[in-house]
Amino acid sequence: MSDRRPSDPNCTFAPGEFTTLIQQALETVDLVFVDGINWQVFFQSFQELRLQYNDLSIQAIEKKSDGAFVIRLEVPAEADKAAIESQAKELYDMKLQFLETQYRAELDAKDREIEIYKRQSTDMIEIVKLQASRSIHITAIAGSQAMGDRNIHMGSGNYNERIEGNYIQGNYTNMSQDLTQAAQQIQNLLQQLQNQGVTVEAAQQQVATDMAKQAKSNPAMMGKLVLWGKAMANKASETTVSEAAKVVFTLALKAAGLS
Repeated sequence: MSDRRPSDPNCTFAPGEFTTLIQQALETVDLVFVDGINWQVFFQSFQELRLQYNDLSIQAIEKKSDGAFVIRLEVPAEADKAAIESQAKELYDMKLQFLETQYRAELDAKDREIEIYKRQSTDMIEIVKLQASRSIHITAIAGSQAMGDRNIHMGSGNYNERIEGNYIQGNYTNMSQDLTQAAQQIQNLLQQLQNQGVTVEAAQQQVATDMAKQAKSNPAMMGKLVLWGKAMANKASETTVSEAAKVVFTLALKAAGLS
């Protein structure tokens, strides 16, 4: 006999030990899980099972060498052990299937979100390319207390500047998506504003604020701001972008929530 009790061949049962062992076997239900076990699901189903059978308790949990688990439930001697075993397995399988369905639904939802994001990103890139091919038009209100309009002609585009008080406002959507060109456009605009009596810091702050506001409401501008931010991380920008323009881009990225 390979599974002898007591295990020591030189020992025999003491008085009452054999009765206790047999009684223990008769008052338990073994639940076998061959493919492993989801403990969260098991304990949920076990709590629900106890609502139907009040006197249930877990007597032992055994892990077999092949990875299977045996959970031994202690039940009243008069209990319907077949019904308890059947109900326990049914509850476990039902809750496990429900949990797996939830996981699959969440994964499907994430896959759909990724697909939507890819489509939106593609659309934004196309918008940026389209806007970058158009002429540049910036309207600014800045500088001295004088009022009037002036066209500023530049090799990379035209700016229409309106001087009225000390407020700077521009439309930056049509600026080049190339960081070096955009930086030159920003630098030239800052210089024009300084010529009107605006300090460097004030001009930088207001231009950056306007750029961020437009980025938040305009996907094309947001796309360009993202591209400029990535390009600034390139070491080449250290020599091709002025420090004044870098400050504007950095402030705009921060104000737009991109850094």
